[in-house]
Amino acid sequence: MRSLIYSLSGMLVLYLILSLVNTNKPLQKIKGISMVAPPEVFPEDPMPSIKNIGANWIALIPYAFSSPQKPEVRYHGLDWQWWGEREEGIRESIRLAKLQNMHVMLKPQVYIHKSWVGSMDFQLESDWLIWEHDYRNYILKFAKLAAELNVEMVCIATEYNIAVIKRESFFRKLILEIRSLYKGKICYSANWDHYSEVPIWDALDYIGISAYFPLTEQQTPTANELNKAWQNYLYKLESFSRKLNKQILFTEYGYLSVDGSGGKGWEIEKILRLTPSIKWLKQLLTKHYLKIYGNMNGGLVVFYGNGFQMVKAMRVILKKIIHPKGKLLKRY
Repeated sequence: MRSLIYSLSGMLVLYLILSLVNTNKPLQKIKGISMVAPPEVFPEDPMPSIKNIGANWIALIPYAFSSPQKPEVRYHGLDWQWWGEREEGIRESIRLAKLQNMHVMLKPQVYIHKSWVGSMDFQLESDWLIWEHDYRNYILKFAKLAAELNVEMVCIATEYNIAVIKRESFFRKLILEIRSLYKGKICYSANWDHYSEVPIWDALDYIGISAYFPLTEQQTPTANELNKAWQNYLYKLESFSRKLNKQILFTEYGYLSVDGSGGKGWEIEKILRLTPSIKWLKQLLTKHYLKIYGNMNGGLVVFYGNGFQMVKAMRVILKKIIHPKGKLLKRY
């Protein structure tokens, strides 16, 4: 979400993370940072610094835009659109990532000002058809680009709670069309409280989740409290993964540096400017997340960060990640 984006050194990075829960056979760990839309051309190549903190994946988000209650997806011809959201910026970002031997996920995502795609709904069939036409053109553009540039993964949609159910047929046809021209992996990113309702997982390669699970309403929780809060989520995630025989991919994840960030972070965003920064709490939440998920089925653990802002902090955190068997890893 755009309100989670922070500006530093001419680029914007969203608190995101890619992670896999392994249910069948070991795969390469996905350790990713998601970089969102620098407004102008990179003043310098950001990829070496991102790779230096241990990343082997990067997610790129070419935002499109809609207006509340309007059946539209606007991407082309926007004078105010940032360089990194335009095709030229995405192409250059992919090129630079590939030079560092990093894998890429393209994650086209729609932003609705003062609203959310998860609540998008239309009463008229004609409106749905207009939206489907726009969205199809938007996604297929980047599926073709992914095929051309050998991008390893494409996320076809993010957090469309209502649309993915009401328009299941559209999404299934879109998936088939994407697979006809793109041979990489594809996923969908469900909201943390809605992944069990998504009807199209059988057509996708991974169960993608925006993992903003609220853990506690405590302002300054302890590690033990966080551990207890995670257990219920872990049980449900593992059960769901086994039921569908598919791996889980966390396509979004992050914590704010403020009191209460272990709870409903999207509510805190609304008053972010009034809330004092508490970096140690974010680090506690982050390190505990890594420890917990390291103990799940094969321990495909990942790192967390937001670009240049976290380079030094991540070097510390990476040295303290807990191995599933209880051993400390020096570094991935």
